[in-house]
Amino acid sequence: LPMKVHSLASAQILSPAEDFKTSQRQIPLNVTFPTGDWNETIQIYYYINGKLNQTSIANTTLNASDGVYILNVSLIYGANSSKNSTVNFTIDTKSPKVYSFNGNVLNNANISQTQLINVTASDDETGISGIVFGIGNKSLAARNEDSWWVAELYAKNFAEGFYNITATAEDFAANSGIDHIVISEILF
Repeated sequence: LPMKVHSLASAQILSPAEDFKTSQRQIPLNVTFPTGDWNETIQIYYYINGKLNQTSIANTTLNASDGVYILNVSLIYGANSSKNSTVNFTIDTKSPKVYSFNGNVLNNANISQTQLINVTASDDETGISGIVFGIGNKSLAARNEDSWWVAELYAKNFAEGFYNITATAEDFAANSGIDHIVISEILF
């Protein structure tokens, strides 16, 4: 009798998704695959950045530090193996940095007309997804213009008085709020 050769389909990686960015250090590694008419248990091989990280017969988790990762998953059934399935993902637990305000709005400024306020910011792993300026109980979302984050400050929108302006950055892993800077005592 001829020997039956099994063709093993590749796993589909459900989690993490391709180009996933997270601030969590523990990542679920979830795959699915057709089980077919296999008589033996299918082993799942999880490779991180080209090195075998773990094997399992079920989904598992990865504990890792900040960085960019390539996850390859292959299936082994007896002498049969599947092709690799691959996704890239990034772990980023650090808050982005806001470096400096730039332009005419400085500490103790007196604002009577529309002014542009802008900051520079950076994030080492995932990049800046947005900047929000806080002024009193109002928020202004900034837009990215090359290496600056800019918003228009309309003096007419504020009651006369002193205000502090904060700039808070958020990165693509949703880290924010820890690193911000302040311009003090702006008078409208």
